[in-house]
Amino acid sequence: MGDLIVYMLETMVCSAVLMLFYGLLLNRKVPFAVCRAYLLAAAVVAAVIPLLRIPVWHAAPGALAAGITAGEVSLAVVAGAGGIGMRDAVLAVYSAGVIVSLAVTAVQLCRIWGMARRGETVRDRAPRIVRTAERISSFSFFGTIYLSREIAEADMAAIVTHENSHVRHKHSAEKVAMQLLRALMWWNPFVWIAQRRLSEVHEYEADADVLDEGYDVNDYIASILKNLLGYSPDIANSFRDSLTKKRFKMMITKRRSRYALLRTLAVLPLLAALLCTFSFTAKAVEPVNVGHAAVKNVSGEPVAGVAAQDEDEVYMKAETKPRFQNGDENNFRNWVMAHINYPEETLKSGKTGRVIVKFIVEKDGSIGDVSLLETFDKAAGEETIRVVESSPKWSAGMVKGKAVRVQYIMPINFLRGPES
Repeated sequence: MGDLIVYMLETMVCSAVLMLFYGLLLNRKVPFAVCRAYLLAAAVVAAVIPLLRIPVWHAAPGALAAGITAGEVSLAVVAGAGGIGMRDAVLAVYSAGVIVSLAVTAVQLCRIWGMARRGETVRDRAPRIVRTAERISSFSFFGTIYLSREIAEADMAAIVTHENSHVRHKHSAEKVAMQLLRALMWWNPFVWIAQRRLSEVHEYEADADVLDEGYDVNDYIASILKNLLGYSPDIANSFRDSLTKKRFKMMITKRRSRYALLRTLAVLPLLAALLCTFSFTAKAVEPVNVGHAAVKNVSGEPVAGVAAQDEDEVYMKAETKPRFQNGDENNFRNWVMAHINYPEETLKSGKTGRVIVKFIVEKDGSIGDVSLLETFDKAAGEETIRVVESSPKWSAGMVKGKAVRVQYIMPINFLRGPES
């Protein structure tokens, strides 16, 4: 649960930094294609960077009580707790948000399809033009332009040129991609902002193409004002859009792209800074006594203070981590949660506390060398060992293409919850 909240917060911080950079250095200051690519990439990068874990520096050895090693799995067993857990509730809310967002998108697509079916096709060649009796603001969606029958003939040429620009630049594909990203990250306000900025760039680019065709700017502005009202789906490219004042300002102000290349390249140190902040981690070099085996880190170097007695090395972290039931440590955590029983005698005594169990995922995926590093209660410790030892096989960890032994340390908090 804590990891999920931290990930969401880190994603929002990354998004905020990337959007601030866009507003300061790129917006209306670099080519439209660069702005479009940046906004789409920013939404993806902000979600990916907090997921990356790049071991860069060696961690200083420290006591176990001060912090668990890189192979930790943390969970809590709550006595008397019933119903849906907090993590399940968060996942349920997230899933509901995704479903609602996708449903709204589906409704828009159905309405566009209905317009295409009911409207009059006045041109079959690309881009296809459909005239509809419905009160709409002209828009395009992929290779089709949708126009209201109420549009005056004098305004048709400029409007078609505008929408044809959207079609030519494939703006609809970008809008659909951003719509899906927003559905997956609906909780991130900066993704919504990025979607809005992308719509702005689309309109600026289409307006610029119209004026480059030689249309009078005053006549074109008049055409926009006459077509402000009417339905226009968010997923489509609208001739109107609600950013009208910004568009007018762009039309009458000479666009400058001074130092556009330098502005664009400035994103590289920004990405490096975000990686340093959210992705770079310490290498696992925690010294642990594992008997006669030599403990090594992910690079294959022996951990200081532990002598190699044989070739049966134990790694604190492998290049390819062991996997449990096609998942990571979280899958094992959930499996333990489902199989561990709060000891009756511990429950009656009213004691609560922490059990820390150490185990090794062997080369064949089995669990071995299960032992307690700390326990507040004998029965709770025995139950923890029982469950961990009964684990199904994992897929083995790998270093340089070979299966290796990987050690995990798992703290378990035995707590008392509300009476069931």
